[in-house]
Amino acid sequence: MGSEIRYGRVDTPTQVGTDPAYRRWMPADDALSELESMVTVGDMHWVSVTPGTLGMAELDAAFRIGAAVVLSALDYVGYDFEHYDHVHGLGRLGTVAEGDLDTSVLTETLRNSGYNHDGTYYGWELFDRADIPRAVAVSEDAVIQSTGEHRRAFVELLVDAGEGRIDRHHEHDERFAAFSEWVGLYPTLLEGFGGGFSNLEPEDSTLAYTFDEDAAYFIYLQQYPDGETPTRGEIQAELDNSIKRAMQAWAVDIEIDGSYVAVEMRVDKSEFQSDFVADRTPYLTWGVDDGGKAVTVRHEAGESVPLDQVDIEPADALLDRPPEGAVLEPGDELTFTTAEFPEGDEQISLLYNYTGTEHDTAALFHYTPNVFDTDR
Repeated sequence: MGSEIRYGRVDTPTQVGTDPAYRRWMPADDALSELESMVTVGDMHWVSVTPGTLGMAELDAAFRIGAAVVLSALDYVGYDFEHYDHVHGLGRLGTVAEGDLDTSVLTETLRNSGYNHDGTYYGWELFDRADIPRAVAVSEDAVIQSTGEHRRAFVELLVDAGEGRIDRHHEHDERFAAFSEWVGLYPTLLEGFGGGFSNLEPEDSTLAYTFDEDAAYFIYLQQYPDGETPTRGEIQAELDNSIKRAMQAWAVDIEIDGSYVAVEMRVDKSEFQSDFVADRTPYLTWGVDDGGKAVTVRHEAGESVPLDQVDIEPADALLDRPPEGAVLEPGDELTFTTAEFPEGDEQISLLYNYTGTEHDTAALFHYTPNVFDTDR
């Protein structure tokens, strides 16, 4: 396409749904006020993904960024990632995976992968683990996971919001309610990622991704304060200076409707394939035995991990390095000696390298051993 942006009509496929399903799980800010150091829902960068419809069958590649974000916050609980209808990443609150689920599969997987049963909450079965602090709530239509000090409280908040026992964010924020109704639901929504215009300041912004058999579509959806909507010329100037994808697009379309702006970009199938990969990060549960001098990282459950595609750090601290071509399966372990950690390097990291690219990686696992973690 060269260095000039080609403007023209873009017939973007319709949303996968008009119901913004992610709103069901977002509690109103009032419900968060009792939790210390909690950001408001309005400050939270949320993500929504429909795992089974990311374009692989149609385009032989998929836009994996949203999936990678939510996968990094999910433990494997008995179902493939693609089984879920929707997965919503709700920042520090946690992650919600919706689908048709068998609770016996969920509970058996959790019990056999390092989790302890932690009671019930309004009919939801609760589980917890302390080695990598995480709480999980399961039902027949959703799995909720959260981490950190407030994990149990966050899980309960999400359950309450999902079942309507507390007010939801859009019921208190009229502008978000209107914006989310306008956005609807796409195969991927990345809230906050739609603000890629350095000199413009939308009030709400989301990057949406969708596709058909011939192309991928990226739509920047923005809402501006009343009276501050940019002109078409101002948006074009920002695209010229800020958005690399606009240069790659076969066509770029700008639509302005009051305080709403939609910038739609059609990326041809061949161009899309050159930028995005076919595989995704493995979906699994990790466990840790931290003995001070030695730390064992264990594959508890889920998909296998081809270690030839994984960078392990610190490499010199790894005992009994697996042979070339090794695959990490459930029950397999990697053991590190903390005595061999380089000075200033206090974290175990496993980074996954996607196939077909030299530069695209995703974090599989991070852990700071107790001997280095001053907060423990």
